[in-house]
Amino acid sequence: MASDVYELVCLCGGDEDPEPPDSEVRTLYVNGSWQTHQEAVQELLYISEVRGEAVRLLYNDGSGMSPWPISPCRTLPTLDHPLCQALLTVWEQFFSAPENQNREFLVIFYGDASPYIQQALTQSRHSPRIVVVGISPTVFIQGDFRVHNYRVSGDFFSSLDCRGTRAENTTILPYSSGLEGVFLPSIRCPSFTWAVRFGEQCLVANRGEDVEDRGGLSQDAERSQLPHSERDLAVVIDSTDPSSMSRLVEWLNQGSPSSDMEINPYPQRCPDVALSALYAISRVSGLAQEWILASVHEGLDLQICYSLILMHTTFAVRYFFLLFTNYPQSRERFRTARIVAQSLYLPSILVLVFDCGNVLRKLWMPQEILRAIFISASTISGSIVFVECTRWMGRGLRHRVQQFVQQRVIGSGLPVGTVRASYRDRAGFIIGFLQTVHGGLYLPVSIMVLNQIAIQVPRILVRPNNTAVYDLHNKSAEENWSSGDVLAVGQTLNFILCAFVLFVNLWFFVKSVLRHSRRRRR
Repeated sequence: MASDVYELVCLCGGDEDPEPPDSEVRTLYVNGSWQTHQEAVQELLYISEVRGEAVRLLYNDGSGMSPWPISPCRTLPTLDHPLCQALLTVWEQFFSAPENQNREFLVIFYGDASPYIQQALTQSRHSPRIVVVGISPTVFIQGDFRVHNYRVSGDFFSSLDCRGTRAENTTILPYSSGLEGVFLPSIRCPSFTWAVRFGEQCLVANRGEDVEDRGGLSQDAERSQLPHSERDLAVVIDSTDPSSMSRLVEWLNQGSPSSDMEINPYPQRCPDVALSALYAISRVSGLAQEWILASVHEGLDLQICYSLILMHTTFAVRYFFLLFTNYPQSRERFRTARIVAQSLYLPSILVLVFDCGNVLRKLWMPQEILRAIFISASTISGSIVFVECTRWMGRGLRHRVQQFVQQRVIGSGLPVGTVRASYRDRAGFIIGFLQTVHGGLYLPVSIMVLNQIAIQVPRILVRPNNTAVYDLHNKSAEENWSSGDVLAVGQTLNFILCAFVLFVNLWFFVKSVLRHSRRRRR
């Protein structure tokens, strides 16, 4: 095995279950190059859980290949690349075992991992017995190999290769009601669950002893004749096996994987309901401040303010709609509406960019307090855009943050050799650390600072001779609105609410850090 390729085997059983020998691990996963090590491990845990078997990971760091997804601009890796050599080594070790002489090997890849697999398949003498399943491929494998690809219609990067998307061995899957996203779904998206679980069935050449093991790869029967143009997945049932139907029922009763709850969270207990209500109130409060801000705008600024209010209101409605329909019994009922709501994710980021640009436009206001407000506001909106962009394009930054959390916060490194399902919670904490610190700690503090600055606007600009923060007495509602006193009151209430949210988030954050640190010490 190439020493500079990170390799890991995920075991689907409990911590007390024995480790299977390498010759029994017949499923391999190669991640997309924009995943960090921890994210690839999280995807490995997901695949092992969905398939119910041990799965090996070979980490793809994207080296030896240009980042351009369009075919004319793409540079393919050479055969001597460490990942290509690692693939050849794994296949040779598997097929050289006497018990694997008549078995097949499954490779699952995501994104742009296919060029490495194609190079290795070209040189491997075992390629006729290797089955490849591509999930949302950005590069499609060419040649006479046993490959089938799965994508969704809105996947942006996989649609750039027009010939690959129209090929007979590419299936366009319908969106799941619990979809993770419309344009950039990951392999953990519920839309791909059945493709990960049964995606190789349309490539199975034989049936036999392997079907008795788990219904996946097979040995001694004819090729399945599933039409490649169909959107449905077919499961081959061996009529000579009396237990095949009971195993099918068992698979169907497996339910949703644990990642489904991460992607579609919904409150189940009273504390969860209370926390969801608290965060919902803070969201409504933030939206209310947008409406109150209209009281201190005029002319073009007022028109822009109303436009932003309309767009932020739309996205707040989107947030609440997805939250309330995340319950399993509600998803299918509102499936189409949920897909439309998820498609608004990209416009919501563009609105934040526009909002940030609009605030930056006002940084050179003559009054210092207004400049302070707009600097604070631009920092908040800019940080949200930055963190969202790092989710898709900042692998290096994400890797450094996750490495810091592993070594400094938790005090451990990447898992070595094997990993079990119990690692899933820790992987989720490490991967979500950046979003947790930003959304749970940084944003409340920044909003509180902005509130404290905005509270002083009426006192400094409207009535500099009056030191009172509010002057609501002996004035009409219209005068209180135009003077900014209503804005100051709203900012005060929002400050108190954000302080409470910050306290709750900080308590949960510290509790989570201590829990993972104790696990390491044990």
